[in-house]
Amino acid sequence: MAQGAVVFFSLSQGERGRERLERSRLACSFPFALRAHCKRGRLRSSLTQTLFPGEGIKSMLKVGLTGSIAVGKSFVLRTLAELGAHIIDADEVARQVVAPGSKGLDLVRSTFGSQVLRDNGELDRTKLGSIVFTDAAKRAQLNAILHPLIIAAQDERIRELESVDESGIVVIDAALMIESGGYRRLDKLIVVHCRPEIQLQRLMKRDNLSRADAVQRISTQMPQTEKMKYADYLIDTSDGFEATREQVAEVCAKLNEDKIGTV
Repeated sequence: MAQGAVVFFSLSQGERGRERLERSRLACSFPFALRAHCKRGRLRSSLTQTLFPGEGIKSMLKVGLTGSIAVGKSFVLRTLAELGAHIIDADEVARQVVAPGSKGLDLVRSTFGSQVLRDNGELDRTKLGSIVFTDAAKRAQLNAILHPLIIAAQDERIRELESVDESGIVVIDAALMIESGGYRRLDKLIVVHCRPEIQLQRLMKRDNLSRADAVQRISTQMPQTEKMKYADYLIDTSDGFEATREQVAEVCAKLNEDKIGTV
């Protein structure tokens, strides 16, 4: 044989079986935390497919979008949709899970009383918000009721989208994605933020609030700087629509690169 020649060989059926068994053994004995980390996307393109054959293949890239109140998440979400991403709006899902006749509405009514219902039987979100925004314990009660229902509805919608566009990108928008831990089941996380004074002015104008009331609402949430620590991508909306749109386009391009890395 010539020096430096490359030798190609194939495994026998028995050898292939032993290789599969060893690979499965390594996968099962690998630390669970790293397995979850691989599946979340950071090591997914190579290590996951080597250790966990079939996992992460032909699946949508699942992206979380979050940020504090009045930072511009809705605009970012609309722009991502314009750029081709599938969108799951947590506010829309949250309304669905407390629609009249739903299990969610029954649970909310039994917990907070009929005072949170309108005359037509629908949930009075403003009334409920006034109760939970000023009471951390009641806010935790509400989250414990709604988050499992919202996540289940989101997962069902993801499965529907994946059945028709398995190589696409789906963006799930949720204000409390970090606080609830929901981001952990996704591949990437975008955190939208802006300068604090701009956030305050936007909230006062949007909800017709006094400065004191707006400050109180903001203070009930995780600080923006803390949320930003969890981000794979950051989008700063402080400088208006066009500057934000450019950032969204850049992030979308990077997400498409991430998507290629997962197949």
